[in-house]
Amino acid sequence: MRIISLLIFSISLILSSCDRDLPTTITGRLTNIQDTTISIIISADPITRINPIGYKDVFKINRDGTFSIPIKMEYPSTVTLMSENFNFYAGIVLTQGGEISLSADCDDVKETLEFRGINSSLNAFNLKLQTFYNEAADEIRQHKDSYLLFKNGLDSLQSISIMMLEEFNRSEKLSKKEILWLKSVINYRKFASLSYRAFDLNAHPGDSAFQFFQTLNLNDQEAIEVSYSYNEAILLYIIHEVNAKGIVHSSFNDNTEYYKTFFLTINEKLTGKVKDVILTKMISELLNNNDGFAAEYYERYLVDCKSPEMIVKTSGLYADYLETINQPLNENVNLISTDQKRPMEVLSQFENKVVYLDFWASWCSPCLKGISYTKELAEHYKNSQLVVLYIGNSDQEANLINAIKKHNIEGNHVILNEEETKIWRKEFDIGSIPTYVIIDKTGKVHDVNAPHPKTDKAYHLIDSLLSERN
Repeated sequence: MRIISLLIFSISLILSSCDRDLPTTITGRLTNIQDTTISIIISADPITRINPIGYKDVFKINRDGTFSIPIKMEYPSTVTLMSENFNFYAGIVLTQGGEISLSADCDDVKETLEFRGINSSLNAFNLKLQTFYNEAADEIRQHKDSYLLFKNGLDSLQSISIMMLEEFNRSEKLSKKEILWLKSVINYRKFASLSYRAFDLNAHPGDSAFQFFQTLNLNDQEAIEVSYSYNEAILLYIIHEVNAKGIVHSSFNDNTEYYKTFFLTINEKLTGKVKDVILTKMISELLNNNDGFAAEYYERYLVDCKSPEMIVKTSGLYADYLETINQPLNENVNLISTDQKRPMEVLSQFENKVVYLDFWASWCSPCLKGISYTKELAEHYKNSQLVVLYIGNSDQEANLINAIKKHNIEGNHVILNEEETKIWRKEFDIGSIPTYVIIDKTGKVHDVNAPHPKTDKAYHLIDSLLSERN
């Protein structure tokens, strides 16, 4: 109990000393770091006031592993720090003004990451919570009874969270924005941190998992505009409600019933700003993913959403969507037919060439981000014996085609149906995507977990394979 009291006291003391008129400065020292630059990323959330524009910049890592990042913030937020080749990766909590310093051994970031300065205790507590949630979600995905273990662990942490919240509320030095944001993190992170996959019907979590989400406040009209955790929690609640009716989203099949039930559930369960924000996020996702159902549900959205401000935010997305689906496929896109052949039979046409496979889907944001680097890699080796092959999988053909048009993904493409997706993913031991695979000139699989196209390792490996004699 003494440790908990000291933790809360230090958080209050540190946070109360911050000057919100100054920029926040992040400094750090990383040992065993192989990279020379570090990026700071604040994900944009244009629908709410949570980082409506977003932010990304790159800073130098000095030879001794030190770095310094100044950033001006209006709202408290969780930001991502990531070195160029992913040698270091961490999410940290920042408020306005002051300094925070971190240190870590890049050979084991999880065990060695430490914080000092403004928000240091908050970040230490946040890291502990997030580690617990991640491990619990992994367990729930694998074992039906693990939900009860998660609930017991959550109950033991909740008393600390309540004490922290009381301390935050008593602090006269924190702004109203900061108090509201921190309150939302404590109240709603436990919901948001549980990936919907942990409660997918295939995992058979039982009624207790769905009952847990019934304790979520569906009417926090303040938190919906400033708390990412609350936004995620509400979206997950709607997904769980739809899944509880036995309706699960399919990557391949007609999802008419799923989307119909999803929108009906939003209208039935939510009100006010919460309803308008979630409706807007849902339709924005459909439009951004060029989903075939987007046009139909945009018409429904215009009726159901009562916020003119929200509707304005989607009008540009709708115009872009119409432009994408109506434009012809680029003539430099080469769709390769599988003809129901096995994977290695399809690849046999690239005899005496090195083949770099990029497994992706239109709904996968990391995939689309990775494709931007795959395109650069393809351009770099365009006059060589390298073939870059984009493998669209776990997705509907129309959505993949629309994504190819929208993101101008020229080159060779294979689009897999549901059965082919299973075969190809088994052939190359594909777990999650994006995944990259390299085939050598002899037609043998060289690496089923090839380097990310952004990294120097990918270029070095390709150079090495290209230099080999046939």
